[in-house]
Amino acid sequence: MRTHFQQSLTEVSALLVEMSHLVAQAVAEASEALRTADGHRAEQVISGDSRIDAFQAEVEERAIELLARESPVARDLRMVVSALQLAASLERAGDLARHVAELARRRYPELAVPAPARATVTEMGQLAHTLVSQAGQALADQDIEAAARLAVLDDSLDALHVKVFTIAREELTDPGQAVDLTLLSRYFERIGDHAVSIGRRVEYLVSGTLHKQGAVEESHEVTVGGGQP
Repeated sequence: MRTHFQQSLTEVSALLVEMSHLVAQAVAEASEALRTADGHRAEQVISGDSRIDAFQAEVEERAIELLARESPVARDLRMVVSALQLAASLERAGDLARHVAELARRRYPELAVPAPARATVTEMGQLAHTLVSQAGQALADQDIEAAARLAVLDDSLDALHVKVFTIAREELTDPGQAVDLTLLSRYFERIGDHAVSIGRRVEYLVSGTLHKQGAVEESHEVTVGGGQP
């Protein structure tokens, strides 16, 4: 029975890693569609989001089945619940990539990003892609040091987010452009936040200690029926 349970957890982990690759690809493709006003690439990101959603649904189905069938406790319960949270963070990051692509499509054939902000937004897209890619690798490797480094990268993304707001406020006269630019910056900033959330969940999985918004919280293992942590 335990062998089957561990095999099921391994399969769920593999689904999450593959899902992270899909999300990283979506972020990269959406960023490129935005940079080049590539309507076809934007459409591919938008249509591909359903595949990311399907991965989330499969992870949820398997995790809930494990909860119902195996009644996991302690570390095993932590792993199953974390799988649900990881899938949710990845799905939301995928949605944000879709939003970027939708904005690029809406402005097609024009470039959606006004000239004063193009270099900054391009850098944001590259950083967001790096964050998601490295979060997925940290998950695959169960590497808490790599997971912890995500917060440093995210600080750089946050700084660019502030820079974009300054550009929108001080250099743009078209309200529509300012709104679009602010939204795009927010999408990339939130992708970074989800990558950091994935990293914190990896740290929790490996160490049992949950890092949350800069604070460290010791987890309390959930036991049912006298199970041991």
